[in-house]
Amino acid sequence: MSSDSYFQWTCDCESDWGGRTTGTQGILEGLPRILEVFRANRIKALFFISTEIALDNRGRIQDILDKGHEIGSHGHFHIRYKDSFRVEADRQISERLLSIFRTGTFLYRAPRFYHQSEDSLYSYRNNHVSLLKQAWFGGRIPTYPIFYIHPFDIVRGTNPPNLFARILYKNPERVYELFTKLTKEYPGRKRL
Repeated sequence: MSSDSYFQWTCDCESDWGGRTTGTQGILEGLPRILEVFRANRIKALFFISTEIALDNRGRIQDILDKGHEIGSHGHFHIRYKDSFRVEADRQISERLLSIFRTGTFLYRAPRFYHQSEDSLYSYRNNHVSLLKQAWFGGRIPTYPIFYIHPFDIVRGTNPPNLFARILYKNPERVYELFTKLTKEYPGRKRL
Protein backbone atom coordinates (compact mmCIF):
# COMPACT_ATOMS: atom_id res chain seq x y z
CA MET A 1 0.00 0.00 0.00
CA SER A 2 1.47 3.35 -0.96
CA SER A 3 0.47 6.66 0.59
CA ASP A 4 -0.96 7.91 -2.71
CA SER A 5 -3.71 5.27 -2.71
CA TYR A 6 -5.44 6.36 0.49
CA PHE A 7 -6.09 9.36 2.70
CA GLN A 8 -3.17 9.66 5.11
CA TRP A 9 -5.02 12.21 7.26
CA THR A 10 -8.47 11.65 8.72
CA CYS A 11 -10.61 13.48 11.23
CA ASP A 12 -13.44 11.97 13.28
CA CYS A 13 -16.13 14.62 13.74
CA GLU A 14 -18.31 13.69 16.69
CA SER A 15 -19.64 15.24 19.87
CA ASP A 16 -17.28 16.27 22.68
CA TRP A 17 -15.17 14.10 24.95
CA GLY A 18 -14.82 11.39 22.30
CA GLY A 19 -18.56 11.19 21.75
CA ARG A 20 -19.26 10.77 25.47
CA THR A 21 -21.46 13.89 25.65
CA THR A 22 -23.69 15.87 23.30
CA GLY A 23 -21.49 19.00 23.34
CA THR A 24 -20.08 20.50 20.16
CA GLN A 25 -17.23 22.66 21.44
CA GLY A 26 -14.78 20.59 19.38
CA ILE A 27 -16.77 21.15 16.18
CA LEU A 28 -17.14 24.88 16.88
CA GLU A 29 -13.57 25.62 18.02
CA GLY A 30 -11.35 22.69 16.99
CA LEU A 31 -12.63 21.98 13.48
CA PRO A 32 -11.70 25.43 12.08
CA ARG A 33 -8.16 25.01 13.46
CA ILE A 34 -7.83 21.58 11.84
CA LEU A 35 -9.08 22.89 8.50
CA GLU A 36 -6.59 25.74 8.66
CA VAL A 37 -3.63 23.40 9.25
CA PHE A 38 -4.73 21.22 6.34
CA ARG A 39 -5.09 24.32 4.13
CA ALA A 40 -1.67 25.64 5.09
CA ASN A 41 -0.07 22.28 4.22
CA ARG A 42 -2.29 21.64 1.15
CA ILE A 43 -3.48 18.33 2.62
CA LYS A 44 -6.67 16.77 1.36
CA ALA A 45 -8.20 14.85 4.27
CA LEU A 46 -11.07 12.48 4.91
CA PHE A 47 -13.54 13.62 7.58
CA PHE A 48 -15.64 10.88 9.19
CA ILE A 49 -18.89 12.49 10.30
CA SER A 50 -20.99 11.17 13.16
CA THR A 51 -24.29 12.43 11.78
CA GLU A 52 -25.89 12.89 15.19
CA ILE A 53 -24.14 16.29 15.12
CA ALA A 54 -24.59 16.88 11.37
CA LEU A 55 -27.98 18.54 11.12
CA ASP A 56 -27.09 21.28 13.61
CA ASN A 57 -23.72 21.79 11.90
CA ARG A 58 -24.61 21.71 8.20
CA GLY A 59 -22.55 24.79 7.43
CA ARG A 60 -19.44 23.28 8.97
CA ILE A 61 -19.83 20.04 7.03
CA GLN A 62 -20.40 21.99 3.82
CA ASP A 63 -17.27 23.99 4.67
CA ILE A 64 -15.27 20.73 4.80
CA LEU A 65 -16.43 19.88 1.28
CA ASP A 66 -16.00 23.44 -0.02
CA LYS A 67 -12.37 23.36 1.13
CA GLY A 68 -11.75 20.29 -1.07
CA HIS A 69 -11.91 17.49 1.50
CA GLU A 70 -13.92 14.27 1.48
CA ILE A 71 -16.56 13.16 3.98
CA GLY A 72 -17.28 9.64 5.17
CA SER A 73 -19.61 7.93 7.62
CA HIS A 74 -18.76 7.57 11.30
CA GLY A 75 -22.22 6.18 12.06
CA HIS A 76 -25.13 8.20 13.37
CA PHE A 77 -24.90 7.66 17.11
CA HIS A 78 -21.36 7.46 18.44
CA ILE A 79 -21.96 4.25 20.38
CA ARG A 80 -20.80 0.65 20.32
CA TYR A 81 -23.36 -1.89 19.15
CA LYS A 82 -23.09 -5.60 19.96
CA ASP A 83 -25.28 -6.72 17.06
CA SER A 84 -24.01 -6.33 13.51
CA PHE A 85 -27.50 -5.57 12.18
CA ARG A 86 -27.64 -2.53 14.49
CA VAL A 87 -24.23 -1.40 13.24
CA GLU A 88 -25.46 -1.66 9.67
CA ALA A 89 -28.70 0.22 10.48
CA ASP A 90 -26.70 2.98 12.19
CA ARG A 91 -24.41 3.21 9.16
CA GLN A 92 -27.38 3.42 6.78
CA ILE A 93 -28.95 6.24 8.80
CA SER A 94 -25.63 8.08 8.71
CA GLU A 95 -25.13 7.63 4.98
CA ARG A 96 -28.69 8.72 4.22
CA LEU A 97 -28.11 11.95 6.19
CA LEU A 98 -24.71 12.50 4.57
CA SER A 99 -26.39 12.28 1.16
CA ILE A 100 -27.76 15.76 1.93
CA PHE A 101 -24.23 17.01 1.25
CA ARG A 102 -23.19 14.86 -1.69
CA THR A 103 -24.23 11.75 -3.63
CA GLY A 104 -22.37 8.50 -4.06
CA THR A 105 -20.91 5.95 -1.70
CA PHE A 106 -19.21 6.83 1.57
CA LEU A 107 -16.13 5.40 3.20
CA TYR A 108 -16.86 4.16 6.72
CA ARG A 109 -15.16 3.97 10.10
CA ALA A 110 -17.07 2.74 13.13
CA PRO A 111 -16.57 4.62 16.39
CA ARG A 112 -13.55 3.28 18.27
CA PHE A 113 -12.93 0.74 15.45
CA TYR A 114 -15.36 -1.66 17.12
CA HIS A 115 -16.74 -2.96 13.81
CA GLN A 116 -14.63 -3.81 10.79
CA SER A 117 -16.09 -3.28 7.36
CA GLU A 118 -14.50 -5.21 4.50
CA ASP A 119 -15.13 -2.31 2.12
CA SER A 120 -13.06 0.22 4.10
CA LEU A 121 -9.44 0.04 5.19
CA TYR A 122 -10.29 2.89 7.57
CA SER A 123 -12.36 0.57 9.75
CA TYR A 124 -9.29 -1.45 10.82
CA ARG A 125 -6.85 -0.25 13.48
CA ASN A 126 -3.88 -1.37 11.37
CA ASN A 127 -1.58 1.55 10.62
CA HIS A 128 -3.86 4.07 12.37
CA VAL A 129 -2.15 6.65 14.58
CA SER A 130 -4.25 8.57 17.09
CA LEU A 131 -2.80 12.06 17.53
CA LEU A 132 -4.15 12.22 21.08
CA LYS A 133 -2.45 8.95 22.10
CA GLN A 134 0.70 9.76 20.14
CA ALA A 135 1.01 13.09 21.97
CA TRP A 136 0.80 11.37 25.35
CA PHE A 137 2.48 8.01 24.85
CA GLY A 138 4.59 8.35 21.70
CA GLY A 139 5.49 5.17 19.87
CA ARG A 140 6.57 4.05 16.45
CA ILE A 141 4.75 5.50 13.46
CA PRO A 142 4.12 2.79 10.83
CA THR A 143 5.55 2.99 7.31
CA TYR A 144 2.14 3.83 5.84
CA PRO A 145 0.33 5.63 8.64
CA ILE A 146 -3.27 6.78 8.68
CA PHE A 147 -3.39 9.63 11.17
CA TYR A 148 -6.61 10.56 12.91
CA ILE A 149 -7.55 13.49 15.07
CA HIS A 150 -10.80 14.60 16.68
CA PRO A 151 -11.70 18.31 16.78
CA PHE A 152 -12.17 18.04 20.54
CA ASP A 153 -8.57 16.79 20.98
CA ILE A 154 -7.30 20.35 20.50
CA VAL A 155 -9.72 22.41 22.63
CA ARG A 156 -9.84 22.95 26.37
CA GLY A 157 -13.14 21.46 27.46
CA THR A 158 -14.99 21.83 30.73
CA ASN A 159 -16.80 19.24 32.84
CA PRO A 160 -15.06 16.02 31.74
CA PRO A 161 -17.41 13.05 32.07
CA ASN A 162 -14.87 10.87 33.91
CA LEU A 163 -11.33 10.73 35.33
CA PHE A 164 -9.96 9.18 32.13
CA ALA A 165 -11.19 12.15 30.08
CA ARG A 166 -9.90 14.63 32.67
CA ILE A 167 -6.38 13.17 32.40
CA LEU A 168 -6.20 12.45 28.67
CA TYR A 169 -7.62 15.79 27.51
CA LYS A 170 -5.81 18.04 29.98
CA ASN A 171 -3.27 19.45 27.51
CA PRO A 172 -4.89 20.11 24.11
CA GLU A 173 -2.04 22.37 22.94
CA ARG A 174 0.33 19.39 23.17
CA VAL A 175 -1.87 17.53 20.67
CA TYR A 176 -2.17 20.60 18.41
CA GLU A 177 1.62 21.09 18.34
CA LEU A 178 2.15 17.44 17.38
CA PHE A 179 -0.58 17.75 14.74
CA THR A 180 1.06 20.78 13.09
CA LYS A 181 4.47 19.09 13.22
CA LEU A 182 3.29 15.79 11.71
CA THR A 183 1.32 17.45 8.90
CA LYS A 184 4.61 18.91 7.72
CA GLU A 185 6.48 15.58 8.06
CA TYR A 186 3.68 13.48 6.53
CA PRO A 187 1.80 15.61 3.99
CA GLY A 188 0.40 12.57 2.15
CA ARG A 189 -0.20 12.33 -1.57
CA LYS A 190 -3.81 13.53 -1.63
CA ARG A 191 -3.28 17.27 -2.05
CA LEU A 192 -5.49 20.33 -2.26
